[in-house]
Amino acid sequence: MTQNIIFDYVTEWVQKNKEIAPPAQFRISDTDYESFKQFVKSRNFEYDKISEQSLKQLKSVMEFEGYLNVASDEFKALEAKLHPNLDNDLELFKGDIKSMIESEIVQRYYYKKGGYFSTSFQEIRCSKSCGGAEGPGYVPVGA
Repeated sequence: MTQNIIFDYVTEWVQKNKEIAPPAQFRISDTDYESFKQFVKSRNFEYDKISEQSLKQLKSVMEFEGYLNVASDEFKALEAKLHPNLDNDLELFKGDIKSMIESEIVQRYYYKKGGYFSTSFQEIRCSKSCGGAEGPGYVPVGA
């Protein structure tokens, strides 16, 4: 996430929490994540989605080639589905965002060593849930 929103949130979070669990066990609560969502909204966080930019390019090409009139309804429906919605995206990417927050928090308490442990255990959890390192959909963290 851009605009240092996670860094700023974690800075405030760390000021309120004197200690945390060891890196391998630390997780932020759903209450903390809800607090993060409110923090993001209070900062008027804005973002561009690549899909939205791609749609603008597609629309331009469709207009140039004369296809926009042919597929106007379908294009409008696609635009509506891909329009950025902060609330939906914060839920859709909750797992990834929580992992980023957790990693940042762990690094604040345990420095670089903590960040390494946090990332390693995230890979292990993913490996187990995906059926092993060769399992479908397994992508190592940081790859």
